[in-house]
Amino acid sequence: MNMNKTGENLYRTSIIQELNKLGHVSRIESHATSIGVPDLNFFSKSGHETWFELKWLGLDNKPEIRSSQVMWHRNRWRVGSNSYFLIGTHDCEHILIPGMAAESLKTLEHDKEHWYAMAYGVWRESPNPPMEDILKRIEAEYL
Repeated sequence: MNMNKTGENLYRTSIIQELNKLGHVSRIESHATSIGVPDLNFFSKSGHETWFELKWLGLDNKPEIRSSQVMWHRNRWRVGSNSYFLIGTHDCEHILIPGMAAESLKTLEHDKEHWYAMAYGVWRESPNPPMEDILKRIEAEYL
């Protein structure tokens, strides 16, 4: 099995497991029926809704940001919705980038240093996504 795919699948599974402990999560991931819609919709116990597009940066792959994803995130942010790119890396980083930066993220999709500059937060050296901390960071933007 491709180790990059294994890492990506484990990353996605661990995010869903962690989010299920903190509220209700729906997995979308259907490009055929919902073009541009993020991978996950999450509703927290505190009453906040957030959309997550999950990306994986492995040793030999770069995340692809599709034009339909850029448009979806841009439209959501224009009306005040929460949407984010959550990028996991092979070296245990978790990078949270607001959906309003989707166009810049697409342009710079191969430049991790620029991702850091756009990020609302970067969590390092944690093999499992620290979703509780990530959600606290998101909620801090809206309180």
